Amino acid sequence: MITDDEKVNLETFSTHFFTNEIDKHFIPAEDYKVFIDSIEETLADINTKLLNGQAKYKLCVVANKEGGFWSTFGLTVSLVGGGFAILDSSFVHGFYMELTGHDYDTAEIGKQAAVFMRDITVGLFSKNAAQLSKIIPTELNFDRAINAKNKFYRMCGTSPDIVGVSFSDSIEPEIQKKDFVHYISQDTDSNLPSEQFVDVVTIVKSVNVDSDAKWSVKIGDNTKPQYVDMLDDDFRKEFLAGKYALKQTKQDDKMKVLLEKKKKYENGREKDMGLAIVKVYEFNNTKILPIPPDMVQKAHQPKIDLFNFQDHLSSGSAVQSEINH
Repeated sequence: MITDDEKVNLETFSTHFFTNEIDKHFIPAEDYKVFIDSIEETLADINTKLLNGQAKYKLCVVANKEGGFWSTFGLTVSLVGGGFAILDSSFVHGFYMELTGHDYDTAEIGKQAAVFMRDITVGLFSKNAAQLSKIIPTELNFDRAINAKNKFYRMCGTSPDIVGVSFSDSIEPEIQKKDFVHYISQDTDSNLPSEQFVDVVTIVKSVNVDSDAKWSVKIGDNTKPQYVDMLDDDFRKEFLAGKYALKQTKQDDKMKVLLEKKKKYENGREKDMGLAIVKVYEFNNTKILPIPPDMVQKAHQPKIDLFNFQDHLSSGSAVQSEINH
């Protein structure tokens, strides 16, 4: 629900999809959803990168106009908390000026937050990839917003219905279909440093032949099995030779291992690229290698339920300490 204060502060912007027939005032719902998702992703990225996530905003759809397919959006924003020092930075002012053609007053940003976010969103969608590559400074990372914009223009380019787009009240398309390709930026893709940590894993399915097949294990307290690469060649050879035998009972087989989580940066988001067991330190309580003292080990809190809660309180455990503090 939009409050009266939000109605007063509502800032609107128009989007006009030019369709292939002058009297065709509709586009497929799935295409429109791509556009809405792209705008919301862009607003979220602006909030995170420039407003420290402190903007509380709503995106509204305002009554349409006739002619092609018009959409008028309303954006209401209220800022909570402080810490907007980044807005005083010269490179942010310069970026905003290059993108929108005018500057903003940092002291008035609380009152003008909707204008600020609206103008950046419209600017990002209105500029082509070459222009944005010159405008967006290296200090800012708008990959998430750019990826959202890419999805939108790919949808427009493949839609048989959309022949042009405008982000104003223009009665002529500002961006023609033939130019959509120029508004799609190159995807960002780079590897991130791997994360390594020591944890206990429960074997769900081992690999009992000499191959690079993945093991299935449960990590720590997780109940969902995950597939991991076994990169400890010494352990694998000794395991295949029978030195470390699996239990012949219903009891779990456990190992204390060094895990490596591989990550990738893709279009503004971190993406997990898989897990690997780098070293096996213990197998079913049999110590194989000492754990380096500087190695990060995952700490797991004891599970507390109705049956053992009182035991934890009476024993003066760490749980009681956490409650007291």
